[in-house]
Amino acid sequence: MEKPREIIVHQSANRPNLLLGADRELVLLSAMLSASHIFVISSWRGILLGVLLWVAAVAILKRMGKADPMGAHERIASQWTIHPLPSRRIELSLALKAAIS
Repeated sequence: MEKPREIIVHQSANRPNLLLGADRELVLLSAMLSASHIFVISSWRGILLGVLLWVAAVAILKRMGKADPMGAHERIASQWTIHPLPSRRIELSLALKAAIS
């Protein structure tokens, strides 16, 4: 009797993709928005406001990352299933019964 096949799951495939303790894409998006804010205003007030905006965004995103490091949007999207209409289910079950007999 053969032993069951073993599949190696690497740790890097299982851990969350975080940057500064928050979701990587959201941190980079907030940095890009803050940098564009700094360059558009281009004054000391704009620089201060852009940095404060980025620090506040990272703080909020870090709390979100601590609460749900794997990202709820990934889990929810994987749970979506498409269910056929009831009439279609009946047609499929009749077709399967006809194919079996």
